[in-house]
Amino acid sequence: MAPSRRNVQVAAAAFIILHTLVNKKKKRRSLPRWWVKKLYQERLEYGNRLLHDIGFEEDVTNFVRMSTVDFEHLLQSIETKVKKNDTYMRPAITVKERLAIT
Repeated sequence: MAPSRRNVQVAAAAFIILHTLVNKKKKRRSLPRWWVKKLYQERLEYGNRLLHDIGFEEDVTNFVRMSTVDFEHLLQSIETKVKKNDTYMRPAITVKERLAIT
């Protein structure tokens, strides 16, 4: 009776070890990959110049979700109401940047 009990203990220990190894493999996940355009990778360094770097191309249309003609029309409509003056402390955010952000 002792050898069969020993076999059961060995089998149980092997099962526990295999179960632990399988669960560890399941828990290990690779880090998520983010596909970011090169333009947006440098956002933290050049965030205030981002709109200037984009220009008005296909990326801008995707960024502001409207055509450049619509953007310019809206910009002209609200420019006088949104424009701010520069101060001694810092220059004001341009109307174009304000509109793009909102």
